[in-house]
Amino acid sequence: MESDEVLNYIRDQFAKGVARDEIEKALLSSGWAKEQIDKAFQTINSQTAIPADVQLNPISSHPQKEFSFKKPLLIFGIIAVAFILTSAGVFFFLKSQRNNKLQESAVEQDGIVNWKTYKSELHGYEIKYPPEWKFKEIPADEIDRGIARIVFGPQEELHEGITAPNVEDINNISILKLSSKFSLETTLASYNFKEPGKNLLVGGYSARQFEKPFGHEQGGVLYVTTFVKRGNDLFVVTGNFIPSVLSLTKRSPEELRGIYDRMLLSMKFIAQATTIPEQETDTSNWQSYTNPEFGYSLKIPPGWKEKIDSDNEQKRFRVYGPDGSSSDELGKFEAELQILTLPYDHPAVKDTRSEQERLQEVNRQLGLNPGAEETIEGLPVKKIKNVNLDGCETPQFFFNEGGYKYGYSTACLGKTRYLSLLLFADRPEIVEKYKSIYDAVVESFKFNQFKL
Repeated sequence: MESDEVLNYIRDQFAKGVARDEIEKALLSSGWAKEQIDKAFQTINSQTAIPADVQLNPISSHPQKEFSFKKPLLIFGIIAVAFILTSAGVFFFLKSQRNNKLQESAVEQDGIVNWKTYKSELHGYEIKYPPEWKFKEIPADEIDRGIARIVFGPQEELHEGITAPNVEDINNISILKLSSKFSLETTLASYNFKEPGKNLLVGGYSARQFEKPFGHEQGGVLYVTTFVKRGNDLFVVTGNFIPSVLSLTKRSPEELRGIYDRMLLSMKFIAQATTIPEQETDTSNWQSYTNPEFGYSLKIPPGWKEKIDSDNEQKRFRVYGPDGSSSDELGKFEAELQILTLPYDHPAVKDTRSEQERLQEVNRQLGLNPGAEETIEGLPVKKIKNVNLDGCETPQFFFNEGGYKYGYSTACLGKTRYLSLLLFADRPEIVEKYKSIYDAVVESFKFNQFKL
């Protein structure tokens, strides 16, 4: 008898528009027998088939006097909608359990039951790895841009001296956890990979896998990278396998790729450690700033310093700290607050498309639906919420500029110039660190006598 997990998985994939051959490949690669899969498809076909003697006339723009199908079609439609809604509820309710069972079954059949398990409650996942391998947690300060990673590799190669810069010199599988508010598709579009990649599921979550995705890989080295999206988390699972003649273990890259596939198959996501909820931002000790040229005012928190050479049209405030990746004459700064009041003919924008048109396009495409994503002139943006900026109703959106700068923007358009309040940082987790402060700054903003 076919497994309920397989039946539910096939129905779920059909509901998403996935072709039968793709569903079959995924199940086969997960260890399910061809006979079980065929039987499951037969069962689903028998449940959804339309009797041969039922013939529906094509839709016509002219009324049919001989016989009206409105009532039976209405009844059929109600039944169909009820069936779809009920099935969808069941699919979503059982999705996590179903995929976990699919994984567990495949893992057992693949002979890795006795592998070791690495579990991270901080990052919310667990994964199996070979008993002759070990792992090393490389702290954030050893990696450019403050990104931490977990590295797995053969005991002979993963020595204590391994750090981020030389990890590609050995056979290893590494996992990085990043932050991304965007969908998987929008996130990957910003990387401009040279190949479309292969879609798959990892731990029940959408993923995409690439071979040699970055274009600068060393010759003879086998690379594979899988991006897994769970909520606002992006897990990057990378395999780096060098030629056997250069390896201490003398194992071929193809053999190690098999280990990568099995480790990926075993990956599960667990509940993360509880974080302390954010408290409401207290602005009672903030300083008031008034722009001497335009007259607008807002509050600035303690510790944020005005950039010395910033002019009144592009006023900048920076906060300095150990997590900063960029620096100026005062040291490393973590984030920057900008208040822009540029006219539409400003040199920064007049030679390309006017800033007014760009912002109007953002407002047009994102103004109605919080959570909607768009790419405007190659810039991924996501609508967060609607904001009242001292009487100016405008959307606030999150953006990723070139994969290296992240931030929030709240803008108001005028006839000759626009006003934009922006928060910038080099890493998304740093932007989120200061998001509540940014919202308080936006809330404190007053136009006063300033007219756009």
